[in-house]
Amino acid sequence: MAVIGLWLRWIYPNLPLVEGFPFMADGDCYTRLHRVSLIVAGKGWIWGFHDFENYPFGIVPHTTFPLDGLLAALTLLLKPFLESPLDWAGLLISPLLFLLIIGTIHYFSQKESETKEGEKIGGSIYSPFVLIVGWALLPGLIWGTPFARPDHQSLVVVLIFLALWGEERRWRVGGGRWEVAMGSLWGMSLWVSLYEPFIVLGILGVMNLIIRHREQKRFWGVIAVLFLLTQGIEGFRFLDLHAMRERNLSTWFQTIGETRGMGVEDFFLIFTVTTLFIPFFIFRFRSKVKISPTILVMIGITLVLVGLTLFQRRWLYFSIIPPLLLFAVIWSWLSQTWKWAMGIIFLMNIVISTSHLKSDPTQEPPIAVEAKLLAKSIQGTGGILAPWWISPSLLYFSGEPIVASTSHQSIAGIVASSQFYRGSHWLEAERILRERKVRWVVAYDEDRVLQNASETLGLAIPADPRASWAGGLWRVERIPTALKLRAATTHLRLYEFTHTEN
Repeated sequence: MAVIGLWLRWIYPNLPLVEGFPFMADGDCYTRLHRVSLIVAGKGWIWGFHDFENYPFGIVPHTTFPLDGLLAALTLLLKPFLESPLDWAGLLISPLLFLLIIGTIHYFSQKESETKEGEKIGGSIYSPFVLIVGWALLPGLIWGTPFARPDHQSLVVVLIFLALWGEERRWRVGGGRWEVAMGSLWGMSLWVSLYEPFIVLGILGVMNLIIRHREQKRFWGVIAVLFLLTQGIEGFRFLDLHAMRERNLSTWFQTIGETRGMGVEDFFLIFTVTTLFIPFFIFRFRSKVKISPTILVMIGITLVLVGLTLFQRRWLYFSIIPPLLLFAVIWSWLSQTWKWAMGIIFLMNIVISTSHLKSDPTQEPPIAVEAKLLAKSIQGTGGILAPWWISPSLLYFSGEPIVASTSHQSIAGIVASSQFYRGSHWLEAERILRERKVRWVVAYDEDRVLQNASETLGLAIPADPRASWAGGLWRVERIPTALKLRAATTHLRLYEFTHTEN
């Protein structure tokens, strides 16, 4: 099952290796790799300010260290064996976290089956078989831990799964050990990200108060101590009010697939139809099986997370976890006939949902391949103005700072680049380039750039794309004398801004 899971994680990002070199699945992965390259180079472990994004003004990034530290450690481990150890670390980190989950489930299932003085140690209510199959095959979890996606969500999804998986033990076993262990997992997840873990933890606390009518003080005490400690290390920079006030932030979010809502049809197609059977089986066996508070808590969390997934697609990584845990409980209730029937239904759904993974081997290589090639022509210091989804790879391969980026904290730079590409007057374009200390300008497909820039700014797409700088620079037409074409690839053009100071 681990092998099948690795294969599915390999086909998802599409071409993670091009001519034997690893390329990341998303632009923001390259921002992280650039930061880790600075850590490996000995320039500091904690980065509370990025001067290389939203150049030259910079940004205050989210908390960063846990995944950065794992990537740096893996890079140093791979250094004696590989030419580009950081790139390989980025390729491998997420599937290694997937294997960690599989190994943890296997270890605890074996430990729980051991005997001590002829008595069986109290076992988990969850079927390890269902958990391992779910982690290997469910699309939401595949998308959370694929090859070539060194993103914070790959670590968060692992920590949240372990925390919810251990929730039943926290109440059943009691005592300080499990309260401390689960509190530590939540504390670590809040260090990695304050968005999804904070919301899921809040839902968990509310559900326990509603269903169990209490919570464990030591558990929350550990979370509070770890939160203060880790935020102290990071400098308490978890809230960037300046970026959140940017009026174009919401319109930019609407251009990103993960931050848009998911339709009901899409949800059931790629989420898993097996979740439809959970209410049926709970109702079917209600007279034979005692429904524990843990099951009721997981049902409540499932309902809320499913709703969040319909609101914002990125919740798909997390909304599959409580249904998987529920199904791992239900499995032990089923007769052999029901298990065969559910196994066939589950397999059919996996085949259907897997077809939605990006597995076409004929797909074009990622744009980062051309960005790497183009970066060789960036000779000289200065900011890079490029479409925001391409900019991080140019940052990583050239080492030069970028105006736009994939982080919402860089929204001011995204807006500036959108105004530049959509504009048609040179004086306004030159003002942006001077203000942003830009030396290198990159052109990409005019239709996509203009559509994204217009959506970000909340404006209509220009009637004549050729009149915009996105169209002119892409077509190599109507080029101002201050811009010199320095390099070109199939999908990119590189210009140098050679202005003179007034």
